[in-house]
Amino acid sequence: MSEAGFGLLKQAIGNFSVRIVVHDSMTLEELKKEQAKCHQELSLMTTDERTTAQERCRAESAKNIGSTSSTTSTPAIIQSCQEKHAVDLVEWNRVLLAEIQRMSLQKENVPSQHAQVAQSSGNTLQHILSPQTIRRRFLSLNALTRAVRGDLQAFLTQDLRSDDRAIVVQQIKDSCVRRKSTNH
Repeated sequence: MSEAGFGLLKQAIGNFSVRIVVHDSMTLEELKKEQAKCHQELSLMTTDERTTAQERCRAESAKNIGSTSSTTSTPAIIQSCQEKHAVDLVEWNRVLLAEIQRMSLQKENVPSQHAQVAQSSGNTLQHILSPQTIRRRFLSLNALTRAVRGDLQAFLTQDLRSDDRAIVVQQIKDSCVRRKSTNH
């Protein structure tokens, strides 16, 4: 990456804000219900009763397939979506269990507020943030911030992400050109 490209990228990242959705606080009982629901959905998925996940994935695949022709078949897209959903559910279940244990041991009444990246920011940052960070609901704003910071660090430093950096720099340049043309 050129020095000018890096400077442009650095300035854009410094000026960009990520929209975050912060959910209402849950009581310990509500956390337990959420964890039980998550555990039940995981159990259904592991026994091939995947209807809930399939409905979500069909909606996602219809959105993705409707606008472009794809060489990937609908069943393959649905399976891929189910696998992502299952991984997210396992992580969410783990995080919920840890929060329930923390609250029980420390006898706290109010858990952390859950947070996630707003969909509009996720779409904009798809070449910077990991798909997991964009999709997942995090136990706290602090946990989400750590994930975003880790993704940004990986984006800036990992050799494997050079194509993503080039894409983002080009998107910034294109945005600047569009902005200049609409101002004249």
